[in-house]
Amino acid sequence: MSYSGTCYFGHIVCEMPSRGRYERLTYHHDLLHFHTDLVEQAKRAARSFREAFSEYFRLAGYPELLGNLDPGEISLSAELFKNGRPEDDVIWQVINYRMFRHIRAIAGGTAGMEGIDAWVGLFNRFMECGVARVRVRPPTLRIYCAEAEQFAPYFCDHVSSRLAGDRPCSPLFEDLRQVMERLRRASQRHTAFDQASLDQLLQWVGRYSEAVRQEERG
Repeated sequence: MSYSGTCYFGHIVCEMPSRGRYERLTYHHDLLHFHTDLVEQAKRAARSFREAFSEYFRLAGYPELLGNLDPGEISLSAELFKNGRPEDDVIWQVINYRMFRHIRAIAGGTAGMEGIDAWVGLFNRFMECGVARVRVRPPTLRIYCAEAEQFAPYFCDHVSSRLAGDRPCSPLFEDLRQVMERLRRASQRHTAFDQASLDQLLQWVGRYSEAVRQEERG
């Protein structure tokens, strides 16, 4: 049966050597529900990350991150700079502005994934620049989001990279290496992503999410 709907997936990975690894997967058929949850999870991860490396963010350089703003964002950033806000805080407020504006646009039925990509792209570049001067075991915070067909190969690659050693996810996925590789290749060839493929992906994402929670509980 051909797959006629879609499902949206987001993956947040945060690695801080002093605090360990934080991972969250969110997914939903409804774009507004998905985006609202992604925003909440992203803000939570960013809060801890920026607090842990506040001095690095304060002293970091952010080349071109404010170079491609729309009129509303230009006005917002100008007002914030006028009030003495530091550059890292201005960029973060622009990201928040994009998040909130896109929640309203999706609710109004006038937006799709492109608006999410806009704030996620800026979010990722901001986090990368903020900790660029950390030399020993640099921390990372990154988001990847996509619709099911594009998310499948990314997720399969990610799980494969995590199977080494005795991680909780290893026994859950060891027997699925071959079938995951087949789905990854089919997605990369843009072979039709049908309902069975989506159901399989959802099952794997749920299984992996549970393994991550087990790992966090130690």
